Amino acid sequence: MQELDGFLWTIKPRGLKPMAFLSKVKSALGVKKAGYVGALDPFAWGLMPVCIGRACRFSDFFLSLPKTYVCVLQFGLETDTWDITGNVINLSEHRPSVEALKECLDTLRGQVEYPIPPLSSKKVNGKRLYHLFYGGKPITDLKGIAHVSKSLLLEVLESNEKGIEKATVLFEVSKGTYIRGLAKKIGDMLNVPCVVSELARVKIGHISISAGVPLQDVDPGKVISTDEALSFLPDIHVQGDVEKRLRQSGRVDYSMSVSSASSYYRIWGTHGFLGVGRISTGELVMERWW
Repeated sequence: MQELDGFLWTIKPRGLKPMAFLSKVKSALGVKKAGYVGALDPFAWGLMPVCIGRACRFSDFFLSLPKTYVCVLQFGLETDTWDITGNVINLSEHRPSVEALKECLDTLRGQVEYPIPPLSSKKVNGKRLYHLFYGGKPITDLKGIAHVSKSLLLEVLESNEKGIEKATVLFEVSKGTYIRGLAKKIGDMLNVPCVVSELARVKIGHISISAGVPLQDVDPGKVISTDEALSFLPDIHVQGDVEKRLRQSGRVDYSMSVSSASSYYRIWGTHGFLGVGRISTGELVMERWW
């Protein structure tokens, strides 16, 4: 298999588990080493970046980027998985009004405490919640904290005299946020059961779904270099003795002011991209070498 390093902004289709999707991408690229950045539930689709080869060591820098999702909320229905794929455990005749849903979404911003879905990868006493779920011992009272930057009603898809049946909503959230948990919280706030019936991740940081590559179009020519993929980080250029000392010890005195609030920087040397570093107490410290 050929050597290939870099990132590919792939679009995972509905119905595939992340590892099954990754296997297909690796086969299409003809590579052995690859990983995905941020899993998507099998019933969800959308952006799921793939790192290839040496680029895998830089995947962490994408995990902290905010994620934007568009989802369809279905009211009057409760399932054991908090999405449309689960077993129905409750039905209700109640439906929210447009005004009530908008008001709820308006309050669902900033630091938000919300319930963690019982079918998730969170750990309790060293065990993943999904293992406990499939073992018949689901945990449904675990709470988490998410930062919600945006929560907007985009469209009412179905409604009747009782209120909204289905609505399309946009969320921009911090890493690790479960949209199914936000849907559950919305239902609790409105006193109406609510599940996610469709889910798409449409943006990760600066990466829009318009830049995504569908599975059928995956090929090595669409892989971008690691330094290009990290273009959302500001740059620091080093040369001469500074570069030499940095290469020797992985850290060097660095007193120049930097006009950025970023925690990390792309580091460039005389011959190109060196990796990613950070400024710490007057020093430039390398975090990942290329």
